[in-house]
Amino acid sequence: MEWVYAALVIGCLVYSGGMVIDYTNYAGGIGPRIRGLQEGISDLDLEANAEAEMLIEVRKRMTDLRASVDDLRGKSMRMKDRLRNEKSRKQKLEMAVFKKRLKSRERW
Repeated sequence: MEWVYAALVIGCLVYSGGMVIDYTNYAGGIGPRIRGLQEGISDLDLEANAEAEMLIEVRKRMTDLRASVDDLRGKSMRMKDRLRNEKSRKQKLEMAVFKKRLKSRERW
C-alpha cells in the first residue's frame, strides 16, 4: 500500500513539474509581447500628445482665419455697395450728358 502512496506522490510531483515548466515557457513567451505592447502604448501616448498639440494649434489658426474671412466678407460687401453706387452715379452722369447733347441738338 505504501508503494501506491509513493506512486501518487511521484505522479503529483511530475504533474506539478510539468505545470511549472509550462508556466515558465508561457511567461518567457508572453514577456516580450508585454514589453512590445508597453512600448506601443508609450509610442501611442506620445503620438496622442503631439496630435493634441496640433489640434490646439489648428483651432487657434482656425479662429484667426475665421476672423480674416469675416473681415474679407465685410470688405466685399462694402465694395459691392460702392460698385452699385458708382454704377448708379455713372448712369446718372451718362443720362445728364445724353440730355445735354439732346438739348444742344434741339437748338440747331
